[in-house]
Amino acid sequence: MAWFLMCILTSHFGYAASFFVDEVKGVGVDEKDLKVVSELVRSAISSEGHDQLVGDKKSADFILKPKLMKLGEMYLLSIDKANSTAVIYSSQLRAERLEDLDVVSRRVVSAVIHNTKADSEIK
Repeated sequence: MAWFLMCILTSHFGYAASFFVDEVKGVGVDEKDLKVVSELVRSAISSEGHDQLVGDKKSADFILKPKLMKLGEMYLLSIDKANSTAVIYSSQLRAERLEDLDVVSRRVVSAVIHNTKADSEIK
């Protein structure tokens, strides 16, 4: 009976996955900006609904590995979603300005959580 109820509740409410966010790696980006992107990614997970952010890598279902590169005046944010053994999905978007990374981070996080293509770049 308990198994049956669990199946019904899981299918009705959906599965809430737990995510850990690794330290943001960066190329050509200030340390301060990397910390801001880290917080943006964490915040985006919380805004996704049922999914939860955890502070311990071992207790997470998935690990998000963000990377930020500066390309001329633009920024490229990529995030890998990994389990304990391998990267299972990746997504990336370009931001024209640093100020656009809040929208870009939400779109990339949503894409990797749901294994879908990210919406187009901010222009």
